Amino acid sequence: MPPRDRREHDRIGALPDELLHLVLSFLPSHESVRTCVLARRWLYLWKEVTALRLTGGFDEWGDEACRGKVVRFVDSFFRLRRDGVPLEYCEFDFDFDSQGFSTDEEHDGRWIKQALRCKAQELKICMMELGILPYMSLISQHLTI
Repeated sequence: MPPRDRREHDRIGALPDELLHLVLSFLPSHESVRTCVLARRWLYLWKEVTALRLTGGFDEWGDEACRGKVVRFVDSFFRLRRDGVPLEYCEFDFDFDSQGFSTDEEHDGRWIKQALRCKAQELKICMMELGILPYMSLISQHLTI
């Protein structure tokens, strides 16, 4: 039996970019970014994902360096994603209480503003300590109810 072409086995990679963007948008963002190592075609797919999902307790990010990793990841996510690709969904779910992790007003406020600049249609903010959110107006013509 002759060896099969590798492309014949890559059925997921054969899907159109729009469908792959949709699939990636359901993953936690750090997982969707990790797909860039799968193949050359996947290198930039995450940059056009229409959702930022920063969720969970981040046990998988490590322990002591967790805060720095999360801050660098979110900053890089916003800096490196494609201009003009709106965020349909943006979720910040910081359940770091058990690890002694908390973000600060500077980062939280900057990330929320960046999400709004990316025309986020839905913005979900869940934090164990709501007192850390900065006082700011969340007004955007793109947010939907």
